[in-house]
Amino acid sequence: MNEPWWLISTSMSKFLTKELEKVHLLKHILYEKEAVAVARIKDNDDVIFFD
Repeated sequence: MNEPWWLISTSMSKFLTKELEKVHLLKHILYEKEAVAVARIKDNDDVIFFD
């Protein structure tokens, strides 16, 4: 990976996971999954979730 991805702390993971729950839409690929945020890209708001 060439992008500046970085692992996030447990507290940031919990925060981003809660944010995902707020914006979950029906038929979203993560809908009704137990996704956990694990990494974030440096220059924007992209997040990697582990399911």
